[in-house]
Amino acid sequence: MNDPLPPQEESVVARRTRVLARMATSRSTLRAENQAEVGSEAPLSAQSRTAVGAPFAHASPLHTFLASPNAPIVATLLVGSVILGPRRVIIAAAVPLLRAVIGRAVRDMATR
Repeated sequence: MNDPLPPQEESVVARRTRVLARMATSRSTLRAENQAEVGSEAPLSAQSRTAVGAPFAHASPLHTFLASPNAPIVATLLVGSVILGPRRVIIAAAVPLLRAVIGRAVRDMATR
């Protein structure tokens, strides 16, 4: 796209007007395309249900859990509790947690 004037010689108001005109053109084009898609496909209620949550529309709680970022941690705790017993797993998980909490508290007190 060729600009009539170089950016240095164009006033702020003229640049703003030009940008707003391009934004309005883009917005109207996008709305026209979206209206054409909505009219040609499924009803709006079906689109709103499938377009937003399409990958998770029929996900079971197990599938949702397995896709979460905490799944490996929980799985490790469950397998560890089966192999080692729940008491040893709780102790093994609690010791690093307590170290982190105590270390942060000491650092916070030292910085005050």
